[in-house]
Amino acid sequence: MSCKNYQWEVIAHDYHSPLFRNQIWTRSLFRQAELLEIPRAVAGFAADGVRVEYLTDISTWGRAHEALRALAEGDVRFLRSLIERTEIYCQDMVAWGEKFLPPASLNDASPAELCQWLDEFTTRQETAYALGIAPVILDFSGFSFVESNLEKVLRAKAPPEKYQEYYQVFTAPPAASFSQDQETALLELLKSFYHRSGFRQRVLDSSWIELRQSEPEFAARLQAHAAAWGWVYYVYAGPAFSPEQFLEFVRGHLKRNVSPEQALAAAAASLRVANENKARLNELLRPTGFEQEIFDLAGLVVWSKPRRKARWQRGRRTYY
Repeated sequence: MSCKNYQWEVIAHDYHSPLFRNQIWTRSLFRQAELLEIPRAVAGFAADGVRVEYLTDISTWGRAHEALRALAEGDVRFLRSLIERTEIYCQDMVAWGEKFLPPASLNDASPAELCQWLDEFTTRQETAYALGIAPVILDFSGFSFVESNLEKVLRAKAPPEKYQEYYQVFTAPPAASFSQDQETALLELLKSFYHRSGFRQRVLDSSWIELRQSEPEFAARLQAHAAAWGWVYYVYAGPAFSPEQFLEFVRGHLKRNVSPEQALAAAAASLRVANENKARLNELLRPTGFEQEIFDLAGLVVWSKPRRKARWQRGRRTYY
């Protein structure tokens, strides 16, 4: 491949950006072209000390977009299949990576094994990125497959005064996010201690070190919670959330004077009502097969984007 055949332009700058991350980003586009059988969007980067320039030939992204758009418009199930494929792949990627945690499990590995695992990790990360960025390229340059079709259907079927209400109903996520799952798990933990005499004031007034002495069971459970969920708020190079940071979440709940039972019931009711509203509008609007798929995709796309990013972040902690 010759880089001279492209019209390169700088699209962004960064500082202290990890070389490994940038390699995954640029190489993933080669993998995407193979996986989805579309023209390859190109990207590159150039570093001068700590300063990084991100480069691309925008016309190649336009050609990849047109190919993905043709696939989506030719089969409305294409985007759902892509989202499901990405979700399944990222689940497998995370499960594969977490067998190497904690890092002490690598102490007896040979250099050849470490190199082999690093190569496989890189390939898995590239593939996850290749699949995950495809919906972004589909909606390249102001186009939005789901949003434009949802708007078209609702303009035709919904009363004008109800358009915004219906739009919000259909774009509501159909399931909880990872951060909401974490919140549910934390509330379930808190439920075991919330009604204990003096617990609220001890948590509000004591440091983490003091709580490990005065509330050892709670501290141990919170430590385990941090180990299980710290990746949810993980940025590229970490660190993962600590027990002390989750303790601040607990204190926030205690200051609001809302019991864990009430908070859990409210969250479950919110999701249930959102899905009931979708079912009600589906019955009212009687969509065609294509329209129904667009209605379903509207919420699915909103739900899948942060979920895909979170799984990718969780997978990366294997490297660090």
